Order: sequence, then C-alpha cells, then structure tokens
Amino acid sequence: MGEPQQTIKVLLVEDNEDDSMLVLRALKHHGFDLQHTIVETEAQYAKALSTAPDIVISDYNLPKFNGLQALKILKNQSPEVPFILVSGSIGEELAAEAMRTGASDYLLKDSSLSRLGPAVERELREAKSRRAKQAAEMRAMLAHQALENSTEGVFITTPDLKVLYVNKAYCEITGHDASLLINNPITGVFDEGYTGDFVHDLWASLASQGSFKKEFNNHRQDGELYRQLTSISAMRDEDGEIFKLIGTITDVTQVRDYEAKLDFLAFHNETSGLPNRRLLEKCFQEKRESTNNPNHVQAVIFFDLDNFKLINDTLGHSVGDELIKEIGERAQDALRNSDIVAHLSGDEFAAIVSVKCREGAMQAANKLMDAFQEPFLSPHNQTHISVSIGVALCPDDADNLEALLQCADQAMYSSKRQGRNTINFYCAEDDQKGSNSLNVLNALHSAIHNDEFKIAYQPVMNLQSGLVESVEALIRWPNAQFGYTSPEIFIPLAEKFGLICQISDWVLEKACLQGVEWRKNQIFDGRIAVNLCARELRLPNIVERITGVLEKTGLPPEALALEITEGTMVSAPDKVGSVLQTFRNMGISIYIDDFGTGYSSLSYLPQLPANVLKIDKSFIEGLYQEEKNVVIATTILQMAQNLGMAVIAEGVETASQMQFLRKKGCSHAQGYYFGEPMLPAAFQDFACQIKSTMDLSDRTDYTA
Repeated sequence: MGEPQQTIKVLLVEDNEDDSMLVLRALKHHGFDLQHTIVETEAQYAKALSTAPDIVISDYNLPKFNGLQALKILKNQSPEVPFILVSGSIGEELAAEAMRTGASDYLLKDSSLSRLGPAVERELREAKSRRAKQAAEMRAMLAHQALENSTEGVFITTPDLKVLYVNKAYCEITGHDASLLINNPITGVFDEGYTGDFVHDLWASLASQGSFKKEFNNHRQDGELYRQLTSISAMRDEDGEIFKLIGTITDVTQVRDYEAKLDFLAFHNETSGLPNRRLLEKCFQEKRESTNNPNHVQAVIFFDLDNFKLINDTLGHSVGDELIKEIGERAQDALRNSDIVAHLSGDEFAAIVSVKCREGAMQAANKLMDAFQEPFLSPHNQTHISVSIGVALCPDDADNLEALLQCADQAMYSSKRQGRNTINFYCAEDDQKGSNSLNVLNALHSAIHNDEFKIAYQPVMNLQSGLVESVEALIRWPNAQFGYTSPEIFIPLAEKFGLICQISDWVLEKACLQGVEWRKNQIFDGRIAVNLCARELRLPNIVERITGVLEKTGLPPEALALEITEGTMVSAPDKVGSVLQTFRNMGISIYIDDFGTGYSSLSYLPQLPANVLKIDKSFIEGLYQEEKNVVIATTILQMAQNLGMAVIAEGVETASQMQFLRKKGCSHAQGYYFGEPMLPAAFQDFACQIKSTMDLSDRTDYTA
C-alpha cells in the first residue's frame, strides 16, 4: 500500500454499479481519501467536469456514450486532468487510439485493477509536476516581459563581466545594440577608462554588502553625455559562490538637472540669476568673519528701480525681466569682484561692499548710479532707468543684515521722497521724523480697521471642462494717500512689522463670506484658495483660528484651499506637516504655491499632506524661451501625477502655453489668458457667463 494521499476528487464514468464499487475499493485500498462522482451519460459527464476533478476514470462501453468520447471532451475542456481508461477487452486498436488521444493509461477491469492505485498516484504526481512546470514557465515569461518593459536598463553578466542579457531599456539608454553586447565585456555601465579601482570597489562592495551602487557621468554610443545611476547585485549558488551579476542602470540626467536647478534657485533669484536674500545673509556672515581689519566696515547698499511698474505695465513683463537681468549685470560690472550684488525681490537689489569709510561707500553707490545712466536697449525701444539708493553701515547703523537692510531701505525711501535718482545714507533721526515705511505702516493699521482692502478673485480653469473650478483670493489696497499700493510693497512691510496675521485673517473671513454668498445664490460653488504665510503656520492656535472662521461664516471646509509656499512647506516639515494634515483631515485642500522656485526638498514632498502643486509662472512664461523650462514643467507634472496630486499652472497668458499644458496632462491653469483678478461683481458676471456658455471643445482657442 502506498503512502496516504491527500483527498482527491475522482470523476468515475461507469454504468455498472458493481464495477464502480470495485474501482473505488481499489483506490481506497491504496490509501486515497476520495471525493467521487459517478456518471453514465454524456450530459452528466459534461456537468461533472465543471467541478474540476483531479482525475477521470472511465469505462469504455456505455449506453449511447463511450470512453473515447469522454476522453475527447476532457482534452477539449480540461486537458491537464489525467484520464485512465478501465474496461474489458477493447482491442489493441482502440487502446492505441485512446493513448494517442491523450489517455494516461489503460487498465483491464478483471486483471489490472491492482495497478489502478499506483497508476492514479503516478498520474497525479506527473500532473502536479506539469502544473508546476507551466507555472514556472509562466512566471519566467512574466518576468521576462517585466524586464523588457521596464524603464530601467537591466543587465546580467558572468562574474568576469561578460554580458549574458540586456533588456530593451538598457539598449535605449546606452545606445548599444544587444546583439553586439552578448558574450562581450559590458559597456555603458562603468565610467570611462574601465579603471581597476572601479572594479576593485565593485568586488569589495559585493563581498561586504552583496550589492554595489554608483552614480557617474557616462557617454552613450553616439557620444552624448548623460548621468547614470548603476546598481549591481550578486547572484550566489548553493555554496555561496557568485555565479552571475545582475544590475540596473537609470538615466537620472533630468532628475539631477532639476535638483541642480532647485539648489541654484534656493540661493539665487530666478529672473536675474543673482544671489537672493538667503545667499546674501550667508555672504554677509562670511565677510564679517573673514574681515579682521578694524578699519574696514561693511556697507549695505539698497537700490530700487524708479517707476519700474510703469515699465512693466507699458512694455510687458518679458521686457521687464530682461531689464532686471541687465540691471544685475551692470551692477556687478560696476563693483569689485569681492563685492556681492543680490536681487531681493521685484525691482529691489542690495549690495554688500567692504570699505574703509563712509566716503568709500559713497563712491560705490555713485558707481552704481553711473552704471544706469546709459539707456537700456531692447529690440523695439530704448529705456532710461534711474534708481533710488539707500546706504547703511555695519557696525555703525546695525550689526546684522536684516537690520541693515531695514536701515538702508528707509534711506532709499528718503531718496524717493527727494525726487528719486539720488543717494541717501541712513540717519537715526529718520526714525524720529517718520520714514516712508512708517507712513505705510500707519496707513496699514488704518486700512485694517477701516476696511480699506479689497479682494480680487482670479479664476482657476479646469483644462478639460473649461469651467471655473476654483479661485485664488488676492488682496488689493486702493489707498487714498498712496494711491494703488502693490501687494509687493505692503505685504513685506506687513510681515516685517507683524501685521500680516491680521491682514490674512481679514482676507480669510471676507473670502469665506463671499464664498457662502456665491453658493447661496448658485453663482459659484468651487473652492476659494487663500494664501497662508509662514508666520501664521507657526501660530500655536492656527487650527482654531481657521476653524473658527469657517464656523463663523458657514463655509464648508471642502470649499476652502490654503496656499503655502514651498519654502514654508520645507522649513519645518514635521511641524508644518502635522498642522496641514489636520486641515486635510477636515476636508480643506492644501496647495503648494510657486512650486519650483527654489526651496523644495524632493524627499519631503511625498510626506507633505498637499494635494495640489502650483507650477510657478516663471517656468510657464519661459516655455518657449529655454528648453530647461519645458523639462522642469514636464518633470513637475510627471512627479505630481506619480504622487497623485493635481497641478495648477500659474501665469498662463497664451493659447500655446495652454495647449502645451493640456498635452502634458496638466489638469488646471490660471493666468491672464483665462481671466485677470476680478472684484466680486466682475467675477460674478464672468462665472455666470462661463457657466452658461463655455464648452471647451467648441472653443478654437482652447483646442490643441
């Protein structure tokens, strides 16, 4: 008797009850635990096959049915199931035909039933082996397909680095032909020179860690330079000996270029390429630490372009940007190589120069003034620019950069009050007399209490439906004393003097009330996005402040979005992430604003509870000026899609920009192409018109 077997399902095709009992008894005697079904007609047999038997045992002669027919039905329906013919003498020809048709065995009822148990055991074992082999072949096929369709280059080599296999992506990345690589030393994996040190490091790493990783510059077959990340692992046999190496290569050129761009923008202004405030602070500290001469002072020269807004509005932002670049170049040329020129924001610049005395600072300021006397030439016109300059000295006026910039800023405003295009040094008496900054500060206090601010709403369009899906709330200040005051002027002052939270609270409440009114009147029920600054996020009661406004106004949380700059998002990711996750749990959307402008850490991004990225307008404006902007915009879109985030492209001003974004899968956009920021009444008309008439597919200017 054989070893006890697992329970098997037997389908017995037999019309003789005694013969059926003999077959079942023989199987049980062999040690099988049976689940059996007995049938004698073709209809019963066909139905029983649906129960997935492990084996079919069939008589040959049956009323209106025979074993050969049963075999053919089985092979057509379940060819992997073993079939044993058990019958009286049917002759050699029929037996041979049955075996050719696929019968596993043929036994005589009277003389061979003792062989039935071993035959069934053998056939079940072989069927199991066949299934295992088929499964292995299927896994191998799937693995091969996965390798061939992988975006990473995959290679397998012998221990002496002769190629056994490369996939399609490997050939696409390196430019090498697979047929020329097989059985030859691998190329495109190691950097130029195929150095012994590299091979030594490879084997040392494999011996100690079982794997190896290196990133380096490499050349494709056609000579093109690219950045390659290579990972190699060892495959060992039963004795622990390495018998194959398997590795991957990834073209990380675009990723590294993008990271380099982000690293650059972390310390430089996107428009001018000059150091930003962050780098200026670093340079200031280095200069102070490296200057041991007590007779030298550090002069901070703050200069602002006169009437730059008029130039921007008249000639356009592209001309304005080119002008900003040339301003930076002239400023650098006017000063020494050891001096630092920084672009702080908009049309504001600062320089740090080491001088012996006040007169030296005046000479440097005059050089800057002279540098801008010649007109700035553009293809269609020439532009005359003047600057107002303020100077502060360290340590006479202050001993830290932030305070020095404030002092120089006040001195610069004195220059503007004196008719512009002049130079002023900071004077402590200005604090007593009241500077322009203090006047603006006082006006800001009044504006908050007198409800002087207005909110304009800029639509965010769904690029598929063409409908307004959300709006961004933007503050405006039409002041009786100063006229229209740009947010670029009063927002930094509000942040500097601690008023920004009050202003933000006002904007949040007014925007929420407006959203409730629009919803009530069925004008607009999309999200309203409100900007949240870093100082607000650091408030211990920020969650209570915002939930309090929602409760007070009645706006649903899902109708509100909070826009956070990427610098704020990564400044303290754990703390910021916790606060923002609380908002997300409430249903409030989180937007990362101005994405790509220089502070992002890609490692933090997946951890942050944001659901929307806003591509900074600088990349959109430059789509058709520099290829790198196309690469960056495309990379951000792909990255957002991989993270399951929506994307809003800012600053869309042309149909070609919109068409590019739609083609690349961008879901939303805002900009003057769709609509400028509008006061509530104007936006109400705009939203109603869009809602009633817009059909994206019917508008030729929206069609790709």
